[in-house]
Amino acid sequence: APPALSLTADDLDPRERRGWERSEAALAQVEAGSSFIQHLLAQTPVRAEGGEPRARCVMPMGIHVGNRVGHAQGGVSFALAALTACAAAPPEHRLVEASAWYLDPGEGRALKVDARVRRAGRRLSVVDTVVAGKGRTHALRMLSTHCAIGPPPGT
Repeated sequence: APPALSLTADDLDPRERRGWERSEAALAQVEAGSSFIQHLLAQTPVRAEGGEPRARCVMPMGIHVGNRVGHAQGGVSFALAALTACAAAPPEHRLVEASAWYLDPGEGRALKVDARVRRAGRRLSVVDTVVAGKGRTHALRMLSTHCAIGPPPGT
């Protein structure tokens, strides 16, 4: 087997070091019931008050979420969309399924996420989420299903 690559903090350039330090800080903040990815991304989606049920989120780009050419990592885009969709869905509903289509590399200074509830019943909701990059280009589109937890009302 080839020898393992050994990398130390001294091998990182300043930008990579900032990403590593951010990851370490996020790990230190994780407690029961909290999410490493929310701490790493430093984002909490905001649910809109009144009007159409929706949530929005803006995430500044950086090495902790992108690759060396400045595109957002696919898993990060998916996680950000899922977090925002969960914020838009009724609070008693939990994410049970998500399908995503990657349409364009997530580029620019920030990714903007908009999640809109398309259907919300007592037991099931469907959320349509768009992650947009530079020039409001759609980088990712997600449809997710959220279900109520616990027994149905009246049982």
